[in-house]
Amino acid sequence: MYTQQRLAEDASQLLYFRHAPPVLERHFDLQAYPLKRPQPPYKGAKGWHCSIYYFWWRFLRENEGFRTQRQSLPDSLEARVQRDFDKALKMNFPNWWIAQGRFLFCEPKTENIHVVTQPENEPQDRDRVLLSIPFNSDIERCLSEIRAVLGPVFSEMRADEGPSRARYPVASTVPLTALYKCYNIWRVRRDNPDLKLHEVALYGGLLPNGPIEMADVKRTLAAAASRYLREANAIIDNVGRGQFPVKGPAQSAQCVEDQSTLEAEPAHVDPDEMREWIKSIHQSEPELADKYVSRVLPMLRAAWGDEQ
Repeated sequence: MYTQQRLAEDASQLLYFRHAPPVLERHFDLQAYPLKRPQPPYKGAKGWHCSIYYFWWRFLRENEGFRTQRQSLPDSLEARVQRDFDKALKMNFPNWWIAQGRFLFCEPKTENIHVVTQPENEPQDRDRVLLSIPFNSDIERCLSEIRAVLGPVFSEMRADEGPSRARYPVASTVPLTALYKCYNIWRVRRDNPDLKLHEVALYGGLLPNGPIEMADVKRTLAAAASRYLREANAIIDNVGRGQFPVKGPAQSAQCVEDQSTLEAEPAHVDPDEMREWIKSIHQSEPELADKYVSRVLPMLRAAWGDEQ
C-alpha cells in the first residue's frame, strides 16, 4: 500500500493507494523512492508522470464523450465519470490531483493505530494485534523489532485483502513505459492523420529492426503501430466509463461488477489547502506561485459556489 500526505503532519490525513501516487515534484529521483516505486515511463520523466493515475487522467482527456461533455443517461457510468472527473479538463495534472483526483483513487479510511491501556478489555479482532512496547527502550530498536514481527503477518494479510475498494480502482497493473508508448503512438496519429502507419510508429518512438527503406521493416513497424492504436482506442473508450487500463470486453465486464457497489461521493480539496500546496511546490519561484494561485483558486470557487 502506498501513502500520500494531505499537506498536514497528521496520520489521520494520510491517503492510501494500491498503486504508487504521483510524485508532485518536477524531477523524479528513483533512488529517493526505493520502496516499490514504479520505473519512470521515459528518461527524465516529471515526477507526476511516474504514476498510473497520471495516465488515467491523460487518456480520459482524449475520450470524445468526456471531452465534449456529451449528455448521457443520468445513471450511466459515463455520466458518473463526467460528474466525478469534472475538473480534469480545466486543470493541469498536479493541480487536479490535489483538488480532486487523489480522492477518486484512494482507499476508504480505516482505523489508525491507537493506545490500549487495558488490553484485557480489548475485543478479539482478526484485523488487529496487541503489542507491548517498553518505553525505557530505544525507539529505533523498538521500531526495528516491530517491523521484524509484523512484516510477515502484513504480507500474509495483504494477500487476502481482496480487490481495491477505491471509488475508481485500477483494473490491471501495466508498466508505465507501455502506457506512455501506447499514448504517444495514438497522439501522433491524432495530430498527423495523413501519415503512413510505419511513419506513425517512427514518430511515436518505435525503433526499426533494420534499414527503414526495406519493405519488411516498414511492415513490421506498421503492424506494431496498428496494434498500439487498437489498444489506445480501447483504453480511451473504456476510461470514459471509469475503467482503466481496459483493452477487452471481458475485463470491462469485471470492472462494471466492481463499480456497481460504490456509492460514496468523492471528497474535494479546500481552496486554502490548494493555495498552500501551490506555494510549497514553487517555494523558489514565488511569482510563479502567485500566478498559479490567482488562476486556479477562482476556478475552484466558481466550480463549488464559493463566493469568498
